[in-house]
Amino acid sequence: MTTFSEPPPPSSDDDCQSVSEIINTHFNTYQRSDTSSTKKNVSRTAEALHHHVLSFVLSNKNSNDDGSMTEQEVSEEVAAAVTRCMDGAMSIIAASKKKDSWAESVTSILELATAYATTGKDQLVARAVINRAIEYLVVEKDTIRMESCTMLGWCVGYLVESCKPAVSILKKKGKHNNGGAANNTKRTNDATAGWKLECLIDIGKALQPRLTDKIAKVRNAAISACVPLFSSDGATKIVGTTTPTADSKNFERIMNSIQNTLLWIMTNDSSAPNRALVAAQCCGRSVVSKETIPYVIERVKDVDVKVREAALDSLRENVNLDDLTEDQRVEILRYGLTKRCSSTHAKAVELLCANWLKSAKFDPIVLLDSLNPVLNESVCELATEVIINMASKIDCDNSDDVGVELVQQHFGGPEIRSFQQQILKKRSVTQNDEGGLSPSLAFFLRVKCNAATNKVETISDVINDIPTLCNLLNSHVDKLIEFNKEEDDDEEMDEDERDAYEDAQNFICLQLIHMANTSELQEEGSRRHFISIMRSMLSRLATPDDLSSLINRNMSKYVHIIIGALY
Repeated sequence: MTTFSEPPPPSSDDDCQSVSEIINTHFNTYQRSDTSSTKKNVSRTAEALHHHVLSFVLSNKNSNDDGSMTEQEVSEEVAAAVTRCMDGAMSIIAASKKKDSWAESVTSILELATAYATTGKDQLVARAVINRAIEYLVVEKDTIRMESCTMLGWCVGYLVESCKPAVSILKKKGKHNNGGAANNTKRTNDATAGWKLECLIDIGKALQPRLTDKIAKVRNAAISACVPLFSSDGATKIVGTTTPTADSKNFERIMNSIQNTLLWIMTNDSSAPNRALVAAQCCGRSVVSKETIPYVIERVKDVDVKVREAALDSLRENVNLDDLTEDQRVEILRYGLTKRCSSTHAKAVELLCANWLKSAKFDPIVLLDSLNPVLNESVCELATEVIINMASKIDCDNSDDVGVELVQQHFGGPEIRSFQQQILKKRSVTQNDEGGLSPSLAFFLRVKCNAATNKVETISDVINDIPTLCNLLNSHVDKLIEFNKEEDDDEEMDEDERDAYEDAQNFICLQLIHMANTSELQEEGSRRHFISIMRSMLSRLATPDDLSSLINRNMSKYVHIIIGALY
């Protein structure tokens, strides 16, 4: 059972007669100061305390050679003093019913204890503070368990940060230090990183049970404590600075176990804030993989809007377009671009434009190729409409569209101009810059015609005229007929490739027919020409059955054209 005791009364720096008094004085001064509790201020205070303790020890050693304390004794006294301050802070929590009465003072004490213990090279002090925080993880009061989890999270952050490799000025300039000195430095770094890795292992073992604590807020604090391990390179910085040992393998096993628990929490935790926190913070780029991506995508369908937003943000920040399969991209857009929730729709728009479209160099045809409009027409139509709408509004200073505002935050002036130029530039069905009309280009042009506010001008740019479009339609039908005739003799394409080619040609033909109807065929000559082409195509015995049925299935609202073509 853990007991609590108040720290000794503070004294001024001038009256300090021991290391314990120095530590108590600094903790009391920092607790009562008006300085904002930021990481920079805490680190600065911890550094000043390190300096004061060292100065006191050296001064005492010079003035009293026989009675001076050994390094071990100094470390033990420092560890005892810091843990007494921790105990005093925890006793306040245990005695208080409301957090408002102690939040600021207790937090400042725990922050300074963490920074002082884990930013130095004294492993005895670091282990004492970490072990005492671990002891508090199993007390009955949930508030203390929460603060202990938070404190261990700070410990992880400082341990990871302090192991960043330092690059000297000489090394930057291409000069080399003495070989012996470099070897000594490496051995020192290995020793330091070794005990810090052991501390991380102990913290990981202690935090894992709290990830499934009965109290949701305790689970939330434990999840937050794991963030430094998963949000960036994390503890791999420490593992990378040590030679491979049993501890490094043990650490990897603990990391995998924690990650599996977090993935379970993201799917099954009853608390929506906890699911959102895991999706947003603990699925960083360094740990994202083919195994973890499906869990994040699944949260795009979560019942809580904050979880959906967190999942979409995580996908935008940590997952590239090439990391996803075609089915995964389509699933994200299908559930993200929903009209039932405007905030989820806005986050999906941000993902689509600020990540996927940007990775395609703002080329909508390249993006549609990755979504395969032949098989995923409805989702691709939603995405294309979003992109076209974004291009027309992205340069507006004041927009009532939340999605536009989110995307604007990611782009500067040159990128906005490039975005608009790529999306809004003139394209037509007759352009053959890349060897002909592709399914993605035909689909994009058809959606562009449907979405245009000035249909006459847009259609004239895309189609040129109805006879040209009809000739193009005829040529694709002829290609399809010729392909079916040679199908049995074609040994270069397997069955799947033949089916994909046939589906693509059918799809292009259907898009061309849609574009012709978009023009409304008000001019008599154009309408007669189009009806003549339709009559010829539908009455030809060589026209593939799949194309005929596809046209009839999709052209039910254009029945007057089909009737005119057949009779």
